[in-house]
Formats: sequence, structure tokens, C-alpha cells
Amino acid sequence: MLAPPARDLASSGLQRSGRLACYGQPPGGVLMNPGTFYVPVVYWGSPPAAPLQTSEPPPPLPPPESPLWGPGAGAKQQQPCDEPILAMDTLKARIMGAAPEDVKAIIAGVQFVPRAAAFTSLIQMAAKSKQPQKAVEVFESMSAVNVKPNTFSYSALISALARAGRWKDAERYFNELAEQAEHDQDMQPNTVTYAALISAYEKGGQLDKALAAFDRQLTADVAPDLITYSSLISACERSGQLRKAAELLDQMHGTGLVGGHQLYHGLLAACQAAGQWELALEVFLGLQCATVRPTAHTINLLLGALSGAGQVAHALCLLREALRHHYAIPASSFNSVLQLLVSGGDWRAAMAVWQAMQLARVQPDTTTATLLLSAAMHGGSQALAAQLASEFVMRGLLQQPMQQAGPGSNRSADSQSGSYALPPGSQHSGGSAAAAGMRLRQVRSSSGSNSSSSTGGGMGPYSVAASFSPTCSAMSPRC
Repeated sequence: MLAPPARDLASSGLQRSGRLACYGQPPGGVLMNPGTFYVPVVYWGSPPAAPLQTSEPPPPLPPPESPLWGPGAGAKQQQPCDEPILAMDTLKARIMGAAPEDVKAIIAGVQFVPRAAAFTSLIQMAAKSKQPQKAVEVFESMSAVNVKPNTFSYSALISALARAGRWKDAERYFNELAEQAEHDQDMQPNTVTYAALISAYEKGGQLDKALAAFDRQLTADVAPDLITYSSLISACERSGQLRKAAELLDQMHGTGLVGGHQLYHGLLAACQAAGQWELALEVFLGLQCATVRPTAHTINLLLGALSGAGQVAHALCLLREALRHHYAIPASSFNSVLQLLVSGGDWRAAMAVWQAMQLARVQPDTTTATLLLSAAMHGGSQALAAQLASEFVMRGLLQQPMQQAGPGSNRSADSQSGSYALPPGSQHSGGSAAAAGMRLRQVRSSSGSNSSSSTGGGMGPYSVAASFSPTCSAMSPRC
């Protein structure tokens, strides 16, 4: 019985000397004639007195790095890289593991003829792996196997270039396709082709070229898709042409297409940043007409646009309707409305917003506390300000001031005063509601002549006659 491949010569009892491999030592410890060698064998029990002999020449022993000797003994050897490519899966794997400059040679050496659809699949595979140059090499290799590119191949390549922002290359291949379409109707660019080209222009910041391509698409009577409109609207947002973006949105709705929330939110955020609250309302109306349900983020973006533009009635109406429909409004949106009311001196409406905020179980922050105290003090209600300050101190939003009094001074209720400060490390996002040093005005005790003579003195924070529910008559028909 021949011995199996051993992992280690010492562990198996085999000894190696030049080209000899024997079990144990030869008889008498003397090597045999050069023509005699020992065959490695495995015996159960004691070895024989003398090894087997043969006159045949010995076979060459495997090198030490061979799987017969090393740790990988018995493992399947890796197939060589020059294995013939007989299937599409093998071709895909070979291309994915190769450098872009080697793609043409790999495709030229295939043992079968891939069709145009197979090349389109290879181009899309390279695009998904973010290797646009490899997609170009695959496309250029089609001529090596006498396969003519079609519209789908061009569309896949232009899309791969668009993902990489290579709008000039995408434009070149589109023009090449358009030239072929003049002589071959089967090579006409389709919806996917135009969408890929416009997307490439959008990523490259080429709004004029994107709009020109869109007009060319409409002239060719090729229906745009959602990707086309989304790319155009995004390009208009980047260039600040929000009115044109809103027009494209209406045009998209007219074709029956409906965008996702990300599309509408991007346009609303751009309107908020530009201070175009009327256009933001138009976008919000178009969203609802397209049967897209607004989310809490939608409401917050629109509230920010209205509050930033000083539209008190619109902001209050939207906030009331959002709460009525149980939208989750964050404290930051309440703060933007409070900032608007405090700036206008409407402290009663501010207190009503605070009441609605509590009913909605929205936790206030330091900005909320600052704005409400500022509203109460500007309204002349020192008692209300004292109650709010006490509550916010208990919540940890404000710090109790240190009372300082000289020797022998009378610390009566009328003379007790202090300035409430924000806790250390707290962030304040309010505008003019507080000083830069985060110090509030002095809040006197509710018992005293100053409190009794103040306007609205003695009124609790929840007993104000709030004007929180303005009618929507002041709103546009969109409300």
C-alpha cells in the first residue's frame, strides 16, 4: 500500500535524503546501491526487516511548497487565470477582477459570441460598481467581436458616465447615437437615453444644456419620466431658478407623474432658504393635489418658510391644522413660530402656542424658555414671567440666580430680584429674544407694587385669552 501524502516527514516516519524516501533506516545503516531506492509504504504493526526493492527509476519528489507537503495538502488547486471563457458568468467575473485596460483583451478571447444585450448587462454591471472607465472599455470592445451597439447599449453607457459626473463624455456618446439615428430609425434615443443625459448635465451643473436636451426630447415626442423631471428640478434648485422648478413640477403633475417626498422637500427647503414663502405654498398645494400625504418634515419645512418670511397668520393656521391632524411637530418648529410672535409683540398668542405645545406633549428647550420669558416680560406680565421662570428652573432649562444683598439690607418680597441664566453648556438658537450673553431680564416677585401695576399681572400661564386660532380667510385658497 502506498503511503498517503504526509503533512510532515518527521511525524510520518519518512526520511528524505536527496531522491530517497524510506521507512526507517536501511539494513546495517548503509545506503544501498544507486539503482536501489526505498518505496514509502505504510504498515500496520512492526515494519519488515528489509525494505522493498525495485529496479525502476524513482519518481521525482514534490517540492516542499507543494500541497502534498504543506498545510494545504489535499486542497483543490486554483484554476489558472488563462482558463477559457465559455460562459457569461465567467466573463463577468473575469472583467470585474481585471483592470480597465485589460477588458478588451478579455472580451477578444472569449470562446462564444456575446450579443448586444450581454454587453448592455456588462456595462450596467460596471456602472453599479462605480467603474465608468471599465464601462467605456466594454462598450468599445463590442466592435472586436463584431457586435453593433444599439440604443440600450448607448443608454447604459451614458447612464454610467452620468453617475460619475462625466457629462462631456455622456454628451459625446449621445451625439454619436443621434448621428446614427439619422440613418437608422432603430437607433433613436428613448426615454432612458434622455433621462441619463439630463442627469449627467444636472450633476455637472449644466442647467442650460439640461433644459435644451429636455426641449429636444419633447420635440422628438419622447415621453419624459420621473427621473428626467427630478433631475431638471434639482438642476433648477442649484441654480436658484425656483420659479422654473415649480413650473416643471406642475408640468410633471400634468402628465400624471407623482414624485417622492424627497423631491418636494428639496424644493421646499430651497424656497425656505430663498425666502419665497408664496412659492413654498404653491409647492405644498401641488403636493396635496398629487395625493401625496405631507409628513411632519413637510410641515416643518413650510413652517420655517412662513416664519422666516414673517407670515404670522399663515404660520399659525398651518400649525393649528397640523396639530389637529396629529402631526409630530418638534420644538424647533414651535420655537420658530414663538420667535415670530415675540418679535411682533403678540405675547398672548405666544402663550397660546406654549399651551398648545404642552397639550401636544412636546418638550421645551432652552430656546423655548427664553422666548416665553421674553414674551411675558415684553407684555408687562411680571407675575406670569415669574411663574414661567420657576417652572423652567424646575425643568432644568434655566438656573436660579444668586441673590446678592448688602449688609443690613432689607430682603423684602418687593426688592428680591435676579437674572435667570441658561444652564452651562446649553445651546440657544433664538434670535433677538435674549442678549448674546444669555442673560435674561430681571424677574421680580409676584407680590409687590410693580407686579400689581403691570398689565395682565396675576394671570397664570394657561389663563390668557389666546388668539391662537386665526381664521383661514387671511390664507390663500391653498390653506
